[in-house]
Amino acid sequence: MRARPSSKDRVFGVAMTVGGVAAVIVAMIQRWNPQEMNPGVEGSLTVGIVGSVLALVEGLPYTTVIKLMIPIWAIQYVTCQMVPGPSFAVLGIELIALGFFGFARHLLTSGSPRPRAAHV
Repeated sequence: MRARPSSKDRVFGVAMTVGGVAAVIVAMIQRWNPQEMNPGVEGSLTVGIVGSVLALVEGLPYTTVIKLMIPIWAIQYVTCQMVPGPSFAVLGIELIALGFFGFARHLLTSGSPRPRAAHV
């Protein structure tokens, strides 16, 4: 059974997108160049985005997906600090993606009719 979107999902989606844009802007101010990412950082970015999208497609509630992603974001942040990687840019791009997909999922599923209970 798929989770029904709530109004707080929309608020979380917009807040995460705005926070992600702010993080990418901070990374750009710190002289981040997207061409400077190494393959390991790009791979962790891809896995983070694809993992969250697959969790949303599977039907997990949006807030549960956010809770599951927090440890992954923490590991990615620490890893980007240990290697010369753009930590704000990686987290910002992931926040933008998860916020956008969560908001889009809310818009696509909020108008769908609720399933009715079978009468026996």
